[in-house]
Formats: sequence, C-alpha cells, structure tokens
Amino acid sequence: MVDEVIAKVGERPELIYFTGGMSRSKQLIAELQKNELFLAPISHLDSLSAVGHGLGLIAQGMTENPTSVARYLELGLQS
Repeated sequence: MVDEVIAKVGERPELIYFTGGMSRSKQLIAELQKNELFLAPISHLDSLSAVGHGLGLIAQGMTENPTSVARYLELGLQS
C-alpha cells in the first residue's frame, strides 16, 4: 500500500501516521523501520485526532496551494 501511495504522489512521506491498536506495537514498528519506505518519522494518533489533523492539513493546503491540493484529492479519490 505504501508503494502504491508513493507511486501516485511521486515522493516519499515526510511523516507517517499510524492509528488503531496495532499502531502501538513496538515489534510492528521495529519491523517496518527495517524497510526503507518507513524511514520517515512515525507518529501515533487516535482515529479521531488523525481525521481532524488530516482535514486541517488539507484546509491549510487549500489556502496555500489550491492546485496541489486538488491533485492530492484527485489521487485520493481514484481507486
């Protein structure tokens, strides 16, 4: 899934957010960090905070650069 997102966006993430119960697994995080795709810092948020934070980032982006946000939303809506 991460490979697919990187291919669509064209760059690696600056930060990775994990939500849900398994996101707190130290063993899972250690295994993921062995993969070069997960070299970005990993942050944990509960689901409600993650949704709110994501919406805030999109709102900020729409203000600063509407064209790139439109492209982001287009990519996210494609299946």
